[in-house]
Amino acid sequence: MRSRVDTGRQSQQPGSSSGSTTTTATSTTTTIATTSTTSGGGGGGGSSGGGGVLGGGAKRSSRRGAPGPVAVATESSSPPRTSSSSSGGGGGADGNRKRKPQGPHTLVSPDQLLPEGVDDSPVFAMSSSPSSSSSSSSYSSSSSPGSSAPPPPKKYRGASASASASAGAMEGGGGGGSDGGLGDKPLDHDEILKLIDEAPEIEALDKNTMRKMVLTLEKKINKATDTRAKYPDQEEKFIQDEIELAEEVRKLQVLATAPALYADFVQIGAPTSLLSLLSHENTELVADVIELLHELIDPDIVAESREAKSLVDNVLENHMLELLVQNVKRFKFGDDDNTINLTLEIFENIMEINPSTSETLGKETEVFQYLLGLLNQPGFGPIKLYGCELMSILLHNSENNIPRVGALNGIDALLVSIAEYRAKDPATAEEQEYLENSFNCICALLTDAKNQQTFDTVGQGLHLMIKLIKAKKSARRGALRVVDYQLQNNATSCKNFIEIGGLSTWFAAFMKKGVKKPVHGNAERQDDEHILGAIVSMFRYIEPASPLFSRLLAKFAENSFEKVDRLVELYMKYDATYREAVRTLEVNTKELLKTATPDEAEEIGAQLQMEKLDSGLFILQNICLVMSFLCTYEPTAKEHLKGVIRLRGITPDSLREVLQGYIDSLPADSPFTQFLHNKSLPSFL
Repeated sequence: MRSRVDTGRQSQQPGSSSGSTTTTATSTTTTIATTSTTSGGGGGGGSSGGGGVLGGGAKRSSRRGAPGPVAVATESSSPPRTSSSSSGGGGGADGNRKRKPQGPHTLVSPDQLLPEGVDDSPVFAMSSSPSSSSSSSSYSSSSSPGSSAPPPPKKYRGASASASASAGAMEGGGGGGSDGGLGDKPLDHDEILKLIDEAPEIEALDKNTMRKMVLTLEKKINKATDTRAKYPDQEEKFIQDEIELAEEVRKLQVLATAPALYADFVQIGAPTSLLSLLSHENTELVADVIELLHELIDPDIVAESREAKSLVDNVLENHMLELLVQNVKRFKFGDDDNTINLTLEIFENIMEINPSTSETLGKETEVFQYLLGLLNQPGFGPIKLYGCELMSILLHNSENNIPRVGALNGIDALLVSIAEYRAKDPATAEEQEYLENSFNCICALLTDAKNQQTFDTVGQGLHLMIKLIKAKKSARRGALRVVDYQLQNNATSCKNFIEIGGLSTWFAAFMKKGVKKPVHGNAERQDDEHILGAIVSMFRYIEPASPLFSRLLAKFAENSFEKVDRLVELYMKYDATYREAVRTLEVNTKELLKTATPDEAEEIGAQLQMEKLDSGLFILQNICLVMSFLCTYEPTAKEHLKGVIRLRGITPDSLREVLQGYIDSLPADSPFTQFLHNKSLPSFL
């Protein structure tokens, strides 16, 4: 049963026209450009466009360049993974490159919708500079000669990056490349259907086809490896082989539509070959491999397919997490956000599939060093948001990760990241989410006693929290929560909080003085819970004979006992909502108990108690605890309290019932239980 003052409460939890493509080798990098033209029915250009009647729904992944005409059908027992939109979808940011099947065994790719004579295949050309000597290579998208199309936008969490403009017409899709696809006029519905009917059949993706693709990939890997080893300083010698290898990697993305083949994919050792490429010198090739892994490791697919689960198990056994963490450091924040984002998404997907991997990530990799490094990056961006969210997930999924982050000076890094919000509010909803995730991480870390000590001494965390509360900005609510967590089971911090002048700030928040933007509903109750929780901690952990304890009692006597009146006001407010919620809960529980077994009945009872706490019992218990301390140590406050509850029509028995229920939930032999039972309860009203 949840106990507020005995145990740390769990923190709440907390997207071009066709033409030849040139490749230019320079003194530092080699640029490999790939472009393709999509039809008007295919939606947005590049490889992620999914508009028109063939366009798919939104999906978080994206491609920087088109993988070429590799879409095929499946004859497996599992249906192809596709998504469609009745309104044609959008070929831009969220376009899905999976196409809707046009028959039981065919899947039309964008190039099949082009009129005869228009070539959509990527064309690779090479030109080299005599000064070219670097061994690193990079790919970038380019348009046909004479055009000035901008580079593809970066793709962040929750939104895909399209290689071209977004889709135009509802059914025609439009937007393929710089000139909008086949022409200035979008195709109408009949024209699209005609193109579909005339499209040739495509080879089905069965086991044999998949094996041929993997065999080709293996050959390309061996050839590219041998050529680079033979001519390590002559980029023009090996770059074409790596272009072809990258193309084969991108072609394998079609496997994501046939999860039934994953087991065969594992059996022939293909994942091992892909993972070996994560350490390749060419970071753009590594980016293609990361994108392929992201496509294949989908929690929704794994939940429905044993074959897909076998792939996840295989890549974990072959140290995929360690390799990804090692190699994500090679990508630059800001320049390579798309690849960094996909890597972080793989981590999140893996933890959703197998939560125990949170422990593996924290113990076997340097993921926390990397995530803390993201916090130190100047400014704000979606990658910082995602990195902070991922850290919060890792901390809440594995208790062992909490001291690990503390040992890496995680407390200090997080305090620095939120200190700037003392004088300003987040500019966007995303930045507000980032701030809340930062507070989530701090609260999770403060469940460890050593981290509490670091927060109070090295990090000067209590000083910062008081400043944030006084500033009355968006960070105020998070600061209230952090102080509550810091004072739990922590006598030293309770004393320090009073010594640095925290009481005046805290009780101003208790009385809601000077709040510019008051919150309501569940958010208001959470704030009241944290404020009362910290007061309970101070009453509990400061010695009654201490001058600090007297200062705490004096706060309730000042201004004609206005804080006592506030306690009664809060009790009446939350008691009314609690009793209404309990009536509904008990009716529902009574129905469940009619057919429940003894074990099920016990579980239902425990669940009912938790729901009662969440419905308002928790804050009522804290209110009654504060009242009991006042009745025990401050006679004048007790007399005032008795008069107020009599005036408000509250019976002392109802208050004693709440306090007794709390005492019954505690371990019977604990000193605090004995104090409440033998001293507080008898003197309570």
